[in-house]
Amino acid sequence: MSYKNDTMGKTTEVAADRAYDQTKTVLPKEVAQGVYMQHAPSLAALKLMHLMIGTAGGRMADDVRHEFRLSDIKKIDGIDNHSRKSIIPLFQELAAAVLTVDDPVKMTTTIGGLMDGAKVDYRHEVSGDVLVTWYFGRTFREMAAGSNHWAILDRQGVIVKSGV
Repeated sequence: MSYKNDTMGKTTEVAADRAYDQTKTVLPKEVAQGVYMQHAPSLAALKLMHLMIGTAGGRMADDVRHEFRLSDIKKIDGIDNHSRKSIIPLFQELAAAVLTVDDPVKMTTTIGGLMDGAKVDYRHEVSGDVLVTWYFGRTFREMAAGSNHWAILDRQGVIVKSGV
């Protein structure tokens, strides 16, 4: 993991610039350090969170629906072979995570969630085509939008195969 503090580029801009690199995930340093998170998710849920942020890339601060298919994440080397039933509890953990962001300049503290909601569409589960969609929470989006500090994580360092 490497940290960068650069007022010339925002986290979301760096994430957009590195969208081509599927081996790395750019995320706000505040999230990478975890110091702003209560009810921290398990390691498996944190791996999913990193994948969600990496999938969103430069759009992580945008109020848009993000998505991936389980068949796509199964292609990623080192991630568990998730099913609908195994991924739902991970999203439940992420929904329970609380972010607290203190801004001493503005003299405000914001408390909110990592995500507003997620949906697992399993209409085509038999063919292995499960669609997962989510919206990041306002607090996370505001943190990402205002972040000039980012971490670049090697996905192989974050995603570990089961039993290894």
